[in-house]
Amino acid sequence: QVFGQAAFAEHYKPRIDAEQHLGGFVASHEMAHAIGLAPDIKERLGKDFVSPYVEEWKATAGGLVFNNWLPYKHKQRKASLKNLRTELVHQLANSSRYSAIRDKDSMKAYYRQSIMLMKVAEETGVVQRAGKGKSSWKINLDKAAVLGFFERVAAQYHELLRIYAEGSRSELEGFVSKNLQTTEFVDYMARAVENKKSKTPLPAPVEATRLPTAAP
Repeated sequence: QVFGQAAFAEHYKPRIDAEQHLGGFVASHEMAHAIGLAPDIKERLGKDFVSPYVEEWKATAGGLVFNNWLPYKHKQRKASLKNLRTELVHQLANSSRYSAIRDKDSMKAYYRQSIMLMKVAEETGVVQRAGKGKSSWKINLDKAAVLGFFERVAAQYHELLRIYAEGSRSELEGFVSKNLQTTEFVDYMARAVENKKSKTPLPAPVEATRLPTAAP
């Protein structure tokens, strides 16, 4: 099983190294939290908006850029394509975990960042439907898809840093509205990890995408 879900074991078992992941990515994620913060950011962008909706994605995207993408792009190739593939699978595994605990208030910010990550993975072809239905998906680690994923993440990270530095709340709302959206894969993941023993169903993914100014 992977994060308690046998359904994902075939994808993740050959690649997961929990110690390496925790020692490398988590450190870069935490470092990225401090990057881009400005003294007026909560007043300018909204305290109710920054931390719950985008800060975890900024940190995750920053961690991927600093720990994986920039080393790969370095002229001396400090990271390999294999490194990118391994980290990408780690992140998809994390997304399945956050999807399974999306009903917990303390996890909602993390679930939102996982939605953004899964959306990029689907749009860049990293995750693809395995058949005609919506009940079977596969992970595609072809070079073009993997590089496309990291390029898209880097672009979103740079845009977030710009908004953090000089942008307005309306710009941040536009960023979130565009990138925090449910997709077929996000919905699939939500169904796949549903806790069958729970007496109450987990919230639909769309609940996490509603902006604080939007009517319920």
